[in-house]
This record gives sequence, C-alpha cells and structure tokens, in this order.
Amino acid sequence: MRSEKAKRAAGFSLVEVLVALAVVAILAGLIIGLAGSIGQRSAAARTEGELAALAQALERFRSLHGDYPWVTGGEGYHDLYAALTGAADVRGRPFPAVEGVRKRQHFVDLARFAVGRLDSTEPVTPVPVYAGDEVSLLDGDYTRHFFMDPWGSPYIYLYRTGPDDSWEHGGFVLLSLGPGGGEERLRGRIQDHGVPATGRLPADYFERENTHDNILAP
Repeated sequence: MRSEKAKRAAGFSLVEVLVALAVVAILAGLIIGLAGSIGQRSAAARTEGELAALAQALERFRSLHGDYPWVTGGEGYHDLYAALTGAADVRGRPFPAVEGVRKRQHFVDLARFAVGRLDSTEPVTPVPVYAGDEVSLLDGDYTRHFFMDPWGSPYIYLYRTGPDDSWEHGGFVLLSLGPGGGEERLRGRIQDHGVPATGRLPADYFERENTHDNILAP
C-alpha cells in the first residue's frame, strides 16, 4: 500500500500538470491573438497599397479618356474592373471589336491584384492573350469580375452615373470594406456604404457601426 507521503507527491504532480496545461493554453491564446493582429495589420497595409495603385490607375484612365469611369449598373466595382483592364470606356460601353479582337490598354498589372468573380468564392486568374498591342477578348462576361481585397470583398468604386446626376464630389470614392465586409461584400450601391448620392462623405463616416473599419483610397 502506498504511503501518505507517496500519495501527496502524486497529487502534487497532478496539480503541477494541470497548472502547466493552463499556462500553455493561455500562452497559446496570446500567440494566436498576436498572430491574428499581425495578420490584420498586414492585410490593411496591403489594402492601402492596392487602393493607392487603383487610384493612380484611375487618374491615368481619366488623362486618356477625359473622365473617370461612370457607375453604370449600380455596382461600381464592375465598372472599375472593366475600365482599368481596358474592356470598357467612360460610360461602360465595350470598345468596338474587329474580327473578335479589340484594342485594349491595361491601366493596371493584373498580376498585382487578386481578381474575384461573382460565381466564385476564390480568386480567379484571367489570362489575356496579346497579339502586338492588341489583346483578344479575354472575358466575355468581364462584368462579373472585380478587384478583390484581402478579405474577399470587392474594392468598392463610387462615382457619378451620368452628366446630370447629383454627384458633387470632385473625384471618385474608392474603398475597401475592411475585415467587417460581411453580407455587404457584393453590394456596390452608394446607399449600402454610407456615402450620400452627392459623393461627399459625412463627417462621422468612420464612427458608424457599418463603416468604422472601411479603408479609403488616399
């Protein structure tokens, strides 16, 4: 029969094991939380860089075509993709094709961005086929594509819908929904993102529950 001293030693060892497991669990939680925080900061930094690149591409588009792309279908991220890949003009109209080939000027390097598609939850890889300075129709349904942020949502593009609308903002509004995109991820309408029809952001824009983690283009 084991002595009382042996029993106490065994009991103490069990307590030590339980304490050690608790400490390990706490440390693991801290490490996971820290890793998540670092991951979010990295995603935010990537988002800011991509928004800046898209904004610069829009300026190049305007310098060539005289205006930024209009929002033609209520969901401006399609217009953003079509314009910056050279598939559509200011009014969202496809450029004329000759024998299945149309002139296209890409304003962005597609390899730099993740491209999403409405019928896919994962990024897709559009592959243009060039012939000199021409490119064959790479996406007959390009209106289903969008530039995807690190959280799987489209970069939202808001601008005028025509020459006589109520848009007053001097430029476009380009943003990411941030980590809280949620159910709003595939909505590009102005009213879904807290931006008035005038395009002027309200003073408390980043204090609202559904927009506090949005990231705007510089």
